[in-house]
Amino acid sequence: MLNERVSAAKKIAADLHHAEDAIDEAMIRIAQLAATLPTARRDTNMSAIVGQTELQRIDRVVEAIGELRLHLLEAQAGLRGFVLSGNEAFLAPYDGAARERPATVAELEELLAEDSLQRARLLATNALYEKWRGDVAEPAIDESRTTPLEHVEAAIDARGRLIELGAASESE
Repeated sequence: MLNERVSAAKKIAADLHHAEDAIDEAMIRIAQLAATLPTARRDTNMSAIVGQTELQRIDRVVEAIGELRLHLLEAQAGLRGFVLSGNEAFLAPYDGAARERPATVAELEELLAEDSLQRARLLATNALYEKWRGDVAEPAIDESRTTPLEHVEAAIDARGRLIELGAASESE
């Protein structure tokens, strides 16, 4: 049973790497643009006010992409922790990412409205996340809830008792 859960956790990690790669690529391209704008402004001897609004938009895009990446990482880590331990507390970051991610995606859609290529990448990444969530994450959660890991729970309990015994013997 534990091997099946470890295998599921590895599949989860592999699937999310594709989404993370897409987000990294978007961040790289936006960072390149952020460097190009002030360089072009300086090289053409234009006022610093030229392009300022666009630089602020790019800054917000980079921040939102970072938030989206964090949501994916939190979802992955939370799910992995839950699948391996059966402890519902590990689902808090997974659930938080599920709640917060749609607003971040909507903000990015608005910020990228005029950039069809980046918007398409965002939508593809979001679709990949939704597919991962429906095909991998939710079934893994359901299975973990219906098939408890008694041997893991016993090992955790036994370790806790060993720690308690060690603390008791140190105090004597």
